[in-house]
Amino acid sequence: AHVEEQSALAGYSFDPRLLIFEFTHNIMLREAQVSLVRRFTSAFVEGHSLCHQLIMGQGKTTVIAPLLAILIADGTRFVLDVV
Repeated sequence: AHVEEQSALAGYSFDPRLLIFEFTHNIMLREAQVSLVRRFTSAFVEGHSLCHQLIMGQGKTTVIAPLLAILIADGTRFVLDVV
């Protein structure tokens, strides 16, 4: 679900942070979750705000929020995730 196809010669690319998140939480990320996390992180890098609505059971609390906190925290930024 979180595989990026680079080119026919290069093969596939995996984000190790997503693989570790899946392993430690004993879950498999859905393609929609990974896509949304990528949208949020790219908006953060570009300095834009982003709001997205998901229905109940789509992993907002257990997947999206913790994963964003992990990806945004880089040693100079403190991320506090209160749910």
